[in-house]
Amino acid sequence: MFAARRVDDGTGRPSRSRRSLRLPILLLIFLAIGPLLAGRFWQITREADHSVAAAREQVAALADLATTQHQELISKTRTLLNILVRVPAVRAGLVDQCHILLRDLARGAAWQRRIWVVGTDGRARCGSHSPRADLDIADRDYFQRALQTKQFVVSDYVKTRVRNQPAIIAALPALDDYGDVEMVALVTLNVEAAEHPMKALDQGSHAILMVDSANVTISWQGAGEHSPEAVVGKRIPEGPLSSLLKDSAARQGEAVGPDGVERIWGFARLSQPEGVIAVGVAKADVLAGARWAMLRSIGVLLLIGALAALAVWFGAEFLLLRNIRALADAANQIGKGNLLVRPDLPPSAGEFHMLADALNGMAEQLAARDAELRHSKLILGEKTAFLEGTLEHMDQGLIMFDDAATVQVCNRRAMELLELPAALMLSRPNFQDVTRYQFERNEFGKCSEEFKDWVKNFGFEPIDHVYERQRPNGRVLEIRTTPLPGGGAVRTYSDVTERKSAESRILHRPTRCPDGPSKPAPLAGTAPRSPRGRRAVPAILRGAVARPGPLQGRQ
Repeated sequence: MFAARRVDDGTGRPSRSRRSLRLPILLLIFLAIGPLLAGRFWQITREADHSVAAAREQVAALADLATTQHQELISKTRTLLNILVRVPAVRAGLVDQCHILLRDLARGAAWQRRIWVVGTDGRARCGSHSPRADLDIADRDYFQRALQTKQFVVSDYVKTRVRNQPAIIAALPALDDYGDVEMVALVTLNVEAAEHPMKALDQGSHAILMVDSANVTISWQGAGEHSPEAVVGKRIPEGPLSSLLKDSAARQGEAVGPDGVERIWGFARLSQPEGVIAVGVAKADVLAGARWAMLRSIGVLLLIGALAALAVWFGAEFLLLRNIRALADAANQIGKGNLLVRPDLPPSAGEFHMLADALNGMAEQLAARDAELRHSKLILGEKTAFLEGTLEHMDQGLIMFDDAATVQVCNRRAMELLELPAALMLSRPNFQDVTRYQFERNEFGKCSEEFKDWVKNFGFEPIDHVYERQRPNGRVLEIRTTPLPGGGAVRTYSDVTERKSAESRILHRPTRCPDGPSKPAPLAGTAPRSPRGRRAVPAILRGAVARPGPLQGRQ
């Protein structure tokens, strides 16, 4: 979708890889909505934390409420036993009447499994389920404490001996007129049938756990596969929950319950019997709202991403890419020299019209400059043709050197007079190259060795002077040097053979090469300097300028 592609820029060379604008636009959209989504996720996290905190407070309050109701159950039981031990039929040991009374009392409250009256020897005198029963509780700890303390006592978790059921036993001794224990009234409590606050809660999320001082489960109500029979009477395994139950300062905490469900727990301490009531709520249910909000936000993100991708794919083509392509095509045409092309953009192009106007202005400027350049080239071509024609048809030879002593211009007449090859002179040689060629052709063969050495060792002298010399073929040339303002010089060569021949006949003097100490300035080299460092015209050149003496040799 966004793969890079290589395109030809019209020069035959592939340009660098390019990517579609759709991907950066999509990234900008997601960068724009990213902070909003991050804020939403942060808000969901905060809501989850608040939900957990609220659940902690709720289960702690429920644990306190369950403890209060448990204490009320114990208080009601104590009141019942106080009334029971004062009934004459019970105190007199009238078995049948005692049985009927206890039976009616047990049927009236579901939290009372059994009601018994036992003697000080621990044997039952009468019971709610049978007038006479073979029951002996003399070895029970709670019974011994009731006899010793002569006070109301509540047992820890026990299993009844009649039906082997888990229970808590409340016992109250009845005292005679002398303060001795006459008998003991007992109630077997069904804690699970008591009016705990769990009955008003969601049984699928909440659980209530009661343990004694040894962390043995007295009562369990909760969801899951674990029935109360599988939990009651068993010690809580060592772990986070067991540690929280043992910690007397713990009010809240998180741990896995007996049913294997992770819960948020609230704890409250019991005094009769000594133990703990814990109310828990499943953590997953507490966080269900936050998780659903998270899933909903992710779904919204995916939907926004899909809609943004569709919008960018089609919207970018309509609003951006076709306008960019139109501008690029126009720029390519202008780059190829078609300065009349103009980008045609629709009204919906918006700010792209600014680029189009700039491109149109650039094309107009280029067209104007191109017209000026064409006109200048035409004029230059005419001047060049005129100059070339002049140089090629002038009677004098001409060579122009730059400040580096390099040949820049050499006309055909100069090559004819000096017999220099066109290939050499058109290659823009240096003075030293031309001098070397002349020595190879024995251009200065008739001159003295001193003169030849001077020609070899000194370069071109860009000073205003004129002199004459005779070539090996007998032709006499007048050589004139004119310095240029920017460096270098122009040297012209005129054929004065006929004039010098006439002068020679008149004077009857033969022409010769100079052999005295005064030497003519060579084509390439540097003339001697004066004692003060100023360039001086050689004496032979001064003589050549001052008078038409004998022919003086050099290029």
